[in-house]
Amino acid sequence: MGCKKLILGSILVWLLCMFSTSINAAALSLSWNANTESDLAGYTVYYGNTSGNYTSYKDVLNVTSYVISNVTEEKTYYITLRAYDKSGNESVSSQEVYIYVPKSTTTPPTTPPTTTPSIQLLSPISGTVLSKSPTLSWSATSLTTFTLYMSLDNGSYKIMYSGNKTSYNLPSTLWHWFIPSGSTMKWYVVGVGSSGQQVSSAVRYFKKA
Repeated sequence: MGCKKLILGSILVWLLCMFSTSINAAALSLSWNANTESDLAGYTVYYGNTSGNYTSYKDVLNVTSYVISNVTEEKTYYITLRAYDKSGNESVSSQEVYIYVPKSTTTPPTTPPTTTPSIQLLSPISGTVLSKSPTLSWSATSLTTFTLYMSLDNGSYKIMYSGNKTSYNLPSTLWHWFIPSGSTMKWYVVGVGSSGQQVSSAVRYFKKA
């Protein structure tokens, strides 16, 4: 009997934290949206140090988060995710994400420690119903450039802004002519620091009245 390929829906993988506070226990924390296939059995996380070449993998069963522990400092990790059904059929890979793990120090610093890079989405507040085109804003620590991603009604994510500002005015023409009433807009921001480290925010959403 032929195998039916499981179709992986729109799924996002993002990094919640970059490394642990324990010097010898660097780790990457992952989280993703659940797949909606009725015969879903679980997920496999693939990762490695070269884009598209995943030398390690882990069957994490039917969960939506996983921690890759004991990662190597001063290495970039490329990560993707696949779902599989109860017959063992595996989906195509999710969007690849990557992050650089910086070197930690084993001696007390002689200068004030560098603040851990982070991004927090400020407005609009998640779940807000809006009647006019919003200004999306966020705050960041130890990051210099930002890329804003948005999706319409669970569609694919598109880059809406890339630069060094911490706000973006959604064009009124786009709001009025291309976003139907009742639509849900999801968004998140990825920031990059001066040494190339990449940090992603959580995902938030708002609706058009």
